[in-house]
Amino acid sequence: LYGDGAIGGAINIITGSGKKRQSKFSGLIGQHGLYKSAITSNLPIGSLNNFFSLSKSSSDGYINNTDFNFINVFYHGKIQIRESGFEFQLGQTNKKFGANSFYTPKYPDQFEATRTNFSSLKYSIGKDIKFTQSVYWRRHSDRFELFRENPASWYNGHNYHRTDVAGANMSVILKSKFGKTSVGLDYRFETILSNVLGEELDDIIKVKGETEGYFNKGYTRNNLSVYLEHNILLNKLAISGGLMTNLNSDMENNASFFPGLDLSYEILPGLRIYSTANKSLRLPTFTDLFYSGPLNIGNPDLKPEESISIEGGMKFQKSFMRAHILVFNRYGKNIIDWVKESEEDVWQSNNLTSLNASGFELNAVFYPSELIQRTFPLNYFSISYSFTNITKSSQLMISKYVLDFMKNKFTITTNLSIFKNTGINWRISYQNRAGGYINFDNGIFGKEVPYKPFWISDIKLFQNYKKHKIYLEISNLFNVDYQDFGNLPQAGRWIRLGINLGI
Repeated sequence: LYGDGAIGGAINIITGSGKKRQSKFSGLIGQHGLYKSAITSNLPIGSLNNFFSLSKSSSDGYINNTDFNFINVFYHGKIQIRESGFEFQLGQTNKKFGANSFYTPKYPDQFEATRTNFSSLKYSIGKDIKFTQSVYWRRHSDRFELFRENPASWYNGHNYHRTDVAGANMSVILKSKFGKTSVGLDYRFETILSNVLGEELDDIIKVKGETEGYFNKGYTRNNLSVYLEHNILLNKLAISGGLMTNLNSDMENNASFFPGLDLSYEILPGLRIYSTANKSLRLPTFTDLFYSGPLNIGNPDLKPEESISIEGGMKFQKSFMRAHILVFNRYGKNIIDWVKESEEDVWQSNNLTSLNASGFELNAVFYPSELIQRTFPLNYFSISYSFTNITKSSQLMISKYVLDFMKNKFTITTNLSIFKNTGINWRISYQNRAGGYINFDNGIFGKEVPYKPFWISDIKLFQNYKKHKIYLEISNLFNVDYQDFGNLPQAGRWIRLGINLGI
């Protein structure tokens, strides 16, 4: 169902439609010039439900060149008439931000401005046999500046990109005494115009809204997926199996097959064991293929990533407790990473021979008030731990991304009622990342420095009153110095004050 790109899993967000007329205003201020405001409104008119959202956020940044300014606009409309339904969504996101040391700490004054427009239309009809058709389009425009101010004499200008992703899909879901069967087809078209990424164009195209920008490169690829899935429930045993066939123009339209199988069995009421296995693929991005800069070189001969993932575990769910334990193993082939043989070389995208990830995860959430009494002050208490290990089989190279992973993470979260309508939320987390970053000091790259593990705490004090809420939150409460990824130091203590007003 999810096709290429789901190599590390998929997050499926299904948005609901409120039936009540309601609106909400939220505001937030904080250190480092932080400001955020948002208005959302749900407005049903007969059988048509309308949802609007408008938000703006900005900050001066916690260190030099980490400022940002974001604006988001979104509309979602839905109409349901008996067994027929239409959905339409339209939105735009504008982002401008200082990208301190984004590609390399050698040039810390990087800057980026992006604009994303997206829309989709969906129609569905039926109950026991449900037909669904949808079309979608997304355009993303990007201006990247290696030098925000005072460019070097050799600098030829900013990077400009415009990507369009459009597609259509249709599916049929059949419900019967034998289970639920889904058959679907998805077509996706991807294209890019750029002055850095792609192949040379016959004609030069002016970048809209830019005085000096021109597109002289481009690239297009097409993707077609067909899938079949069947789900069946046999008393306490649930079985789901499927197969997807994928054709992509970058792979000379050679068919790729992605099978998947999921099993789940209820041992006792609320206690279930499960296992899953699937195969997936990720195509190289346009950046992986074509990017060329002072310290980074793309590789147009990249192969797609492939992986086979196996997972098994146990889930427990009652009113007073939710818990799960799982173990996983992912066997990766031709994994794409930016690598180099020595500190003096430039980064180049390449396929690692193999990359295997394995680990386990524990998580439990307790609700004491469900066992003791409703007035018990501890609303919930959660504890989680995850361990991941990654091994590679390839040349001895310095890795920029895939070998920098979260090896250990331990988190405790509590939510406590202080008195009526007032509470406190507290979280403490231990993180230990594998890998390291190349030290850069006084304009000179040094040796690779391993990441240091750290503890970090966040706290939130809040008060609820009917539809309204006011809160004070502090992230990195004890002002810990740490580097979570790359050379850039992360933010220290950050205090914020917010309010939500319901209408």
